[in-house]
Amino acid sequence: MSQADGDENIKELAFIKEIGHRLGLNDENILEIKENKAFELNLPRNEQERLYMFFHALQLVEIDKKILSEEIDLLKKTGLKLGLNPLLVSDLINLYINHLGKEIDANKLSALITKYLN
Repeated sequence: MSQADGDENIKELAFIKEIGHRLGLNDENILEIKENKAFELNLPRNEQERLYMFFHALQLVEIDKKILSEEIDLLKKTGLKLGLNPLLVSDLINLYINHLGKEIDANKLSALITKYLN
């Protein structure tokens, strides 16, 4: 995600490491994943945890205050791989695009997610 716009910055790299560490990865694992080397990551079975992972991807993309079409394509693919509802993924992407650089109202976000919960 961080490389999709061709401009990987320090904030993005720091965020990647923070999320990797939260997932129990060490710096070597994070580097392998970042360099697209083979590394298996077990995705959570719980939909809520997978949605949480997707939010991390959204946050990573918006760090530089711009979301390019290449990043949107990667977000959509990521959402599919996480098994999330494609309509929810699209609505979340649009919400982040429309609030770029601004805080998203928690009630608005909650209402959007609730609309798609199983």
